[in-house]
Amino acid sequence: MGNAHSLEIDLSDRQLTSVTLQQLGALVSGPSAYRILSHIKQDRGNYVQRLYLRRNQLSYLPANFEVLLSGLTDLSLRSNDLNQFPLEITSLKQLVKLSLAGNGLTYIPADVSKLRHLEWLSLSSNTLDDLPVELAKCKRLTHLDIQKNRFKAIPNCIAQLYTLEVLLCQKNSISALKLEAFPPSLLTLNMAFNLLEAVPLALYNLPNIQALILSSNLITHIPVELCLNNTSLINLDLHTNKLGSIPQEISQLKHLRRLNIAINQITEVPASIGDLPRLEWLNVNDNQLTELPDTIGNLRKLIKFGIVQNKLERLPDSIGRLTQLAKLDMRRNQFRWLPGSLLKLRDKQDSTQSITQNREDSMVRALRPGVGSLKTILMGENEHLQYYEGIVCETADQDAIVYSSNMDNISAEKLTHLHPVGSLSEIAARRLLDTLPAPSGSISSLQYSKERKEHLENLPAHILPSYTLEKICHNAKQCEACLRLYCDSSIYVAELGCMGDSRIDVPVRFRMCSYRCAKAFLAIDKTSLQFYEDDYEANGLEALDTPSHNELSSNILQESEQSFDSNMLREPSITSAASARHFSVTKCLQSSFRALFSLQHADQDLAVSVPNMSRLVTLSNVSSRPSLPTTGRYVTTDVSELERF
Repeated sequence: MGNAHSLEIDLSDRQLTSVTLQQLGALVSGPSAYRILSHIKQDRGNYVQRLYLRRNQLSYLPANFEVLLSGLTDLSLRSNDLNQFPLEITSLKQLVKLSLAGNGLTYIPADVSKLRHLEWLSLSSNTLDDLPVELAKCKRLTHLDIQKNRFKAIPNCIAQLYTLEVLLCQKNSISALKLEAFPPSLLTLNMAFNLLEAVPLALYNLPNIQALILSSNLITHIPVELCLNNTSLINLDLHTNKLGSIPQEISQLKHLRRLNIAINQITEVPASIGDLPRLEWLNVNDNQLTELPDTIGNLRKLIKFGIVQNKLERLPDSIGRLTQLAKLDMRRNQFRWLPGSLLKLRDKQDSTQSITQNREDSMVRALRPGVGSLKTILMGENEHLQYYEGIVCETADQDAIVYSSNMDNISAEKLTHLHPVGSLSEIAARRLLDTLPAPSGSISSLQYSKERKEHLENLPAHILPSYTLEKICHNAKQCEACLRLYCDSSIYVAELGCMGDSRIDVPVRFRMCSYRCAKAFLAIDKTSLQFYEDDYEANGLEALDTPSHNELSSNILQESEQSFDSNMLREPSITSAASARHFSVTKCLQSSFRALFSLQHADQDLAVSVPNMSRLVTLSNVSSRPSLPTTGRYVTTDVSELERF
């Protein structure tokens, strides 16, 4: 930093109360201050481009400062004792970046307009309440930082800064906007920690906005126009407001990667949240949510998901489709158990051996393979979690009856819970679901729910009463053993899965349509590499959505119908009859394989015939796990540099 060709002088953190040109010259050119000063005068200081005097105690600039250092492009006087704007700065015609943050400035003079090359201006942490209209003459200004001042409104001059890209005005007292519109060039706007009670009209149409931060205000609702017009948004932060709902039109933000709506009063997340294909970071912590939509499973690129401190009792089965999810934080809820599809998210690099080693207990269990990226799962302060293993039958009062894996000596009394007499509505619903054309009759995902509803609504009322129609359309679930759709069943298979870097036990349950399916499910080899079926996609995401796969499923169904023998189902053990076949169990809500059922008149149970699964493929060539996003990933590097400059 001390040679004749230096372009930068850094005197930051020197506790300087004043600085002389002799000191500057010595730093640039060596010990002979006289020779250096003459050199500066001769060259007019044009070779010194960057001068940093941050975090000192300067209250003025040296005489002839602007003459001898006229070539400056970057000047930072952050965190000093300047009570007035140094007018010497306005003569620095080449200045591009200027920081006067952290001083005691009360106003900015009109002469600031002389800085025609100025692009970055940081005035944060002062006592300003307005900016001069002449600032609009700085036609090249792209970055403006006025946070931590005393502004009660956005200065009018900002509307005329037609090249402005970044505006930081958080931590003021802004309650309203006087200007009618922001510059259309704006990319990042931070108005957090103000007094806004509604989203200003000026924010309704920002065609190029990418980051909009309105956190820690008093906003009560999100206007539809904000979603319809600002379709370039990548980062939307509305945490710590008074929001009660999220509009369905949130789905229009197709480029959104980060959504923070934590610490509000939101009671419902709209199903349209699943139409955000690029979302990577979703935070709904500290709200009043009681459930999450099934469409959460459509957020295929989600990496971090926070649902802390809500009133959630269950996660949707579609959570198993978030195979890129690396962190799931669900502390302080009311969960009793978690869906079995969650086990699919276990890091694909984990093996049973690596998961069970270094655990305090000595029990080593066979663990289902994972095809996901989940490294961190936080479940603390869920007091109602039930750590069961075996077959579970929930009763009307939400109590659970647990049966061990060995069902040979089970009493007749307990069997009544496992073989309930199905209602006529449920029997009719299962029959009708079984007659639906593939794939809408075999897949309960929302992808086909509309087709299923349209098909059923066309049936005459004497064939399908409205009550049964409503039940099928809204309550259809998929058995995770036979993959058949059903509406009512209280039978589950409970397991403890070891997940995450901390190797915690996660209590999960798999949905079963009958006791027979539950018993067959327990006989499946958990560690099979062919546990998840994927015919066309190795990552297990898109394989079952392709038309060619649906055609394949139809062929498999025809083969199964030809070879099906209903007498086989009356054998005591279903596993012996299906020993040469594979069950596919945790592809929750996403499978095109259909199964045939025979209604048992004795106990109203449904027995299973498993279609030929010989075309299953192993999960190899899985794409590498993405890295965890950080806040900086959604805020341009320029913003961070501007706040530090």
